[in-house]
Amino acid sequence: MTRIRNAAPWLLGILTASLLFALLFAFGSFQYTGSDDAPILRSFMGYEGGEPATFHLYLHTAFAWLLWGLAKLAPGVAWFSILQLLLLWLSQVVIVKSMAQLTRRRGYTVWPGALLGALFLTAYAVFVTGRISYTTTSALLGAAAVAQLASVDFGRLRRRGVTGPLIGSALLLLCAYCLRQISVLPLLCFWLLMLAAKLLLAFGKARRPWAAAKPVFAGVLATALLFGTFAAVREADIRLSNTRPLLDWQAERIQLLDYSDFDKTTKPETLQSIGWSDSEFTLFTYWYFLDDNMTTEALRTLNAQQTADDAGITLANRLNATLTTVQNALRGNAAIRYGLWAALAMGLAALALAAYRRERNPWAFLSIILAVLGGAALLGYLGFSGRLPMRAAASVLYPMAAFLWSGCLGAFLTRSLPPAAPVAQAAQGAAAQAEPTPPASPAANGPQPPASAAPHAAAQPTHAPAQPAPEPPAKPNPLLRVAALAVLVISMGVCAVYSLAACADMAQGVQPPPPNEEVTNSDMNMADLDAYALENPDTLFIYDLSQFGDHRLFPHTPVEGLAGNALFWGGYPARTPSWYGTFAKYGITALDATVFLADNVLLASTDPEPWPSLLAHIAETAGADVEWEYYDSYGYVNFYRIYTY
Repeated sequence: MTRIRNAAPWLLGILTASLLFALLFAFGSFQYTGSDDAPILRSFMGYEGGEPATFHLYLHTAFAWLLWGLAKLAPGVAWFSILQLLLLWLSQVVIVKSMAQLTRRRGYTVWPGALLGALFLTAYAVFVTGRISYTTTSALLGAAAVAQLASVDFGRLRRRGVTGPLIGSALLLLCAYCLRQISVLPLLCFWLLMLAAKLLLAFGKARRPWAAAKPVFAGVLATALLFGTFAAVREADIRLSNTRPLLDWQAERIQLLDYSDFDKTTKPETLQSIGWSDSEFTLFTYWYFLDDNMTTEALRTLNAQQTADDAGITLANRLNATLTTVQNALRGNAAIRYGLWAALAMGLAALALAAYRRERNPWAFLSIILAVLGGAALLGYLGFSGRLPMRAAASVLYPMAAFLWSGCLGAFLTRSLPPAAPVAQAAQGAAAQAEPTPPASPAANGPQPPASAAPHAAAQPTHAPAQPAPEPPAKPNPLLRVAALAVLVISMGVCAVYSLAACADMAQGVQPPPPNEEVTNSDMNMADLDAYALENPDTLFIYDLSQFGDHRLFPHTPVEGLAGNALFWGGYPARTPSWYGTFAKYGITALDATVFLADNVLLASTDPEPWPSLLAHIAETAGADVEWEYYDSYGYVNFYRIYTY
């Protein structure tokens, strides 16, 4: 029975997460959202050069080599998609399990916690499970890590009962770090806040001695060693693979394309100083990175001009722009807007419930307040940086919501309020103990010990003074209880509204496009391009921005394998070892616009003709006039050959 009782939260978590996945599979769809995941998937499947990648800009070395090994064992399998689905499922299992454990510690059964955990998943996990991004997957892992830490009972006597679950929470956080390293920072903030709050509530003056916190500190030490080891492995991988120049280039590129309006403000003299023509600059704004002269120093020069231009902006203008950025992000993302309102309602409910329980430790209140203020500060920082996409906001919202939802379920409970009947029984028992008890006769007590055996007992008085009866807990204010329950119901209602909105969005997303819009279906276009490239393995196909935007989790992989000869002209995969390896496979060792003039290179696009800016840049680089001709088409994908005359 004990094993079944201990396994019940896990079983409920597995059942709930599996049911959610089954419902999404039956009535919804799974696809990638954004522009990052599909290129990562293609890199680790071997679409670049026919070999899976071993290094990535965002993924940690551990995940990169894991995906490489799996691709070698089972080629053509979308292991990156399988990994994300597995991590999403695990996160949901842990969240429901943790909520069930929290309600059990309150004296209830595991069922209320499991239902509340299912409500949390319905509110926050449905949308990001059907519309997958590795950033939001990392955010949900962080929420699971916070919930797991909240469920750990720091007062358990068994050392393994504290250290083991705490390390398990850290492993979830480590998976989030391996999936996208930069995204772990807001997750770590809420994880550390949960750790500090639970420590200050469980140990200290008038509570457990700090010496009893050794299992907690052992888990924290193990967490620090884990993260330190993984950071050292990543740094060693960067040095051994000589990819530091790539990371420096990408850092400048991210700052320029994601956090500035350089495409509108770059001055002609700046372009002249770095040796770029107007056509090359125009292509760069559309993620064209095929020229070797697009160096790190050139990007630094462009960024330096942006920094100099921004120096005259006042703090008031920056704050006003920050507010505008945050408002636009909330207006444009119903998922984040509904989720944020629900999280704020959770915070109010958690404060009201703490007041209803008459918590005396200020950390029972401060932890909730700090979580809300910290979330607001992190969102404000992201807005201040000039960009707040949905996935970045989710990295703050999801762990904050898990923190506050755990607070509603008693994660910061220091005093319990037993029902009225047990309180009355306790008062009666205390009164009975306070009544004087007549001394028992010597005959009843048996033979008395010698005086030398109990010298101190003889010196004590015959009747010990009666201990004062413990004061029964004060009756809580019913208004606080009503307010707490009302706010909690409101938060649940907001979560339900958001859940319906998310499901409605997903239902719209699975509807097929109208016939006149099939040409914009990038998934179908990429499938056509891959099929045509496989039929022509001796040709390198470079596709432009019109082809970019694949959303398939499991692209079709023919039995013949992957040719690995279709390449985007820039984007996130640019400048990686596998990207350069693809060009080297076709005899291209120096990159400039003249690569399009090679006999074994074709331009792939859904546009009716090549871009004028591309033709102008090729002509400038080649020093001759260029022309294009239609070569072939496959589906809606056109193939063009470019030549000089």
